[in-house]
Amino acid sequence: MRTFITVVTAHHLAHERWRVDHSRPVFTYNLMQIAAGFMLGGLSFGHNSSSPLQLQQSQRVLQIGMGGGTATGFLATMPVDLRIDVVELEPTVFDAAKRWFEFPQSPNVTVHIMDGVKFLREAVEAGLTFDSLILDASSNSPNATIICPHPVFLQEDVMRDMSRVIGSTGVFSVNLFMASEQLRLQEEVVALFAVHFRSCSALTIKAEGQKFLTCTNREGFDWRRHRKRMLANLAEFDDVMGTRIAPYVDWLNP
Repeated sequence: MRTFITVVTAHHLAHERWRVDHSRPVFTYNLMQIAAGFMLGGLSFGHNSSSPLQLQQSQRVLQIGMGGGTATGFLATMPVDLRIDVVELEPTVFDAAKRWFEFPQSPNVTVHIMDGVKFLREAVEAGLTFDSLILDASSNSPNATIICPHPVFLQEDVMRDMSRVIGSTGVFSVNLFMASEQLRLQEEVVALFAVHFRSCSALTIKAEGQKFLTCTNREGFDWRRHRKRMLANLAEFDDVMGTRIAPYVDWLNP
């Protein structure tokens, strides 16, 4: 039986008492960033898996850029053993995520307050690899034309490090958001990443043309060649997580 509030009091308006629902990301790009790891097979729920050895171990996710912790919270609800490393430059962002957005406190979630570029370099030097790399770092400069990804992640050595940390089977994903000249700049950014990854797919995630980029080091494993397989993986993601991302992506990317 549901309980409905019939009288709103000051108690209900005290936002510090509000609970955060981590079961569904607010933004489409957040959901797509997470689903991309499953869509391209870097992550698996274990159904029809061709890699049982991988599933005996924790699957590793690296998230660069914390925001309010929406993506991390959703990842932490998944019925699969994930080890999640979150890298955030600003300690105040982490403080806000804990205080206002119920950032998940879990032994499977490790937060690193440091420069994402430095973390990538150290990960490469240590030989670390991740099954999914989610880049959610944006520029807040009023003069920036490329908002996401932050321009520092478009440097040659940084893109090279991102390619290395996903190894041969991992998945990289990033939202493409431009302040102006959206189509031209999106194409330029995709071309930059395509130099360092073996396969990249830029998928439309909004009817007005906004793109989302996902890359892997599996030769020829892109949307054009493997659309049917990727949609099937997204459909499985929807079934497990109660989302509806597959038909949406299917409609926008015929």
